[in-house]
Amino acid sequence: MCDSAVQYKVVLADGTLVTATEDINKDLFKGLKGGGGNFGVLVEATLKMVKLPRKVFGGQRVSFPLGFMGQPSRAKLLQNHADFFSGIDSGVVSYCVSA
Repeated sequence: MCDSAVQYKVVLADGTLVTATEDINKDLFKGLKGGGGNFGVLVEATLKMVKLPRKVFGGQRVSFPLGFMGQPSRAKLLQNHADFFSGIDSGVVSYCVSA
């Protein structure tokens, strides 16, 4: 969140509401972007949007032996995967790799 923040609104210890940007309250803005704490209570953050490519890869690694101690078998895992993704909007692509 800190990398895409362009503005913060913070309530300070004395109860005042302040805005922090690169131009207004620069030190506070820099401290909040740096992940520091104890500056006040963050009540609002304005974030810049990031354009994502059409295709985004994400993954999950299953690192337990399939079929071991009540875990699903390879066939059940693949069937669950297929069932889940068959009900999702078109345009979503999924890969399931099992070794």
